Amino acid sequence: MAHLEEAERLIYELRQELSSLVQELRPAALEGEGLAAAVRKYATDWSRQNGIVPEVRVQGERSLPLDIEQGVFRIVQETLANVARHSQASEVEIALVYANDEITLTVTDDGRGFDVDGKRSGFGLSSMQERAEALGGKLAVGSVPGKRTSVSCTVPVSDSRGGTV
Repeated sequence: MAHLEEAERLIYELRQELSSLVQELRPAALEGEGLAAAVRKYATDWSRQNGIVPEVRVQGERSLPLDIEQGVFRIVQETLANVARHSQASEVEIALVYANDEITLTVTDDGRGFDVDGKRSGFGLSSMQERAEALGGKLAVGSVPGKRTSVSCTVPVSDSRGGTV
């Protein structure tokens, strides 16, 4: 019986992962809208589906290269998918901070947290890590079991000549 329950749990998680991947394949509606507006809209839609209250804070908003906006947006999508799947949170805060030479995304939930050094069965955190690294950035995950989880991604913002945008 335990094996059957484990198989059902793995099938459920796989289905959730596939659903997230299909969403990621669709191009984010960022052109003409911008990252902050796209994140606000996505958070509102996500909240309706999951019943978790989001707060989106933006500081220093400006236009960024499309590849950076798409990468950060997809990290938002994956982080919120993980919040909905695992956290049992009632609230989540999404912060976008635009600085001269970088953008920082931080997503913090008030859920149950987890042991960041423990074994994981999904691909969510590793795919976010890979996406951040592909943009030249870094991803950090902090969690307090029983209290909260925070995912922070910092990506450098520079043009092809090495200057800031």
